[in-house]
Amino acid sequence: MKRRVSHIILVTITVLLAACTANTRKHNDKQVLIYMDNGSPEEQRLEAFQDAQSISLNNIEYNSYITRTPGDSLPRVTDKDGNVYIDNEITLRITRENNIQIFNRTFTKNSFVSFVSSEFLQEAILERIVYNKTSTDGIEYAVSLCYPQTDLYMPIFIIIDSYGNMTLQTEETTEEDEHENTASQT
Repeated sequence: MKRRVSHIILVTITVLLAACTANTRKHNDKQVLIYMDNGSPEEQRLEAFQDAQSISLNNIEYNSYITRTPGDSLPRVTDKDGNVYIDNEITLRITRENNIQIFNRTFTKNSFVSFVSSEFLQEAILERIVYNKTSTDGIEYAVSLCYPQTDLYMPIFIIIDSYGNMTLQTEETTEEDEHENTASQT
């Protein structure tokens, strides 16, 4: 009988130790999984983008080429939530008849440093440049310099004249210019 009781006690202790050890392993596995899930956030990037279109200015046909590429060599932008974004480089190239190049430049957000505050520039990315319109001044492109994944942006315009000269304007500048032009006409 003593043998049977000691045998039962031995089996009970073995089962209890095995149960405690199994719980410890599961608990450690959960900790490892949680640790791995809380790793550093993935960098977010916009897709590479290309656009080509024909534009007529003063009865001359121009070809506009816009290429956006994530700038892996550019500083990263981190928002207030800790999300990390890769900034972009955008190349604008314009040719006219016989494929004569009149303009070719690669822009980064630092190309527009004189139009925005350093605080805004530090948290913004160069999201896109798109053809906007033609005017007597030239071919106008709208620039979107913005906080990532928000509607907050600084509207800037690039105007290229028929000789390939570039002018940069903000929306405020163009409104002031329009106001001055209207005032001088009256």
